[in-house]
Amino acid sequence: RRLVPFELMDSNGSRITEAQFAGKTVVVNLMYTGCSLSSRDMMQRLQEFQSRTSHMTNLLLVSLTLDPRSDSPEALAAFAKGMNADTQPWWFLTGDKEQVRRLVRESFFPAAAGTGNGAIGNYVGLDTVTVIDGTGHVTATLEGLNPDLVSELWPLVEKLTAARKP
Repeated sequence: RRLVPFELMDSNGSRITEAQFAGKTVVVNLMYTGCSLSSRDMMQRLQEFQSRTSHMTNLLLVSLTLDPRSDSPEALAAFAKGMNADTQPWWFLTGDKEQVRRLVRESFFPAAAGTGNGAIGNYVGLDTVTVIDGTGHVTATLEGLNPDLVSELWPLVEKLTAARKP
């Protein structure tokens, strides 16, 4: 799989496109601010990962909402602040519902067969973390609720970011 072109907004209201991911290792999770404890558990693991990787300038963490109707840039900013997330290397993204749906469907996960439409569609892999390399290829998908997520994610990201150094 490969990252498809997109245009979204971050928690500051700034326009974000796939071009801003070029040359960076990107760790993406799908979320929505009104999600239950499972999403919060994964976010805490990502917060721990951010602390461990704060020195890596060619790494981005991205939390993409599946509920853009509720998760405006302002709502995402409040959520990020509540998580004490550093939003320089950790982007919280939202956008047009169809744009988000297409990005998720074509780059990350297909809609689960026979499921309803939910906030944006029920997707297999909601509790996963996806790793994208600097050329836009999906290189790994990990279980986001795994207590060992950080220790499993670290070597993958370290290898990809080292490969991108000049």
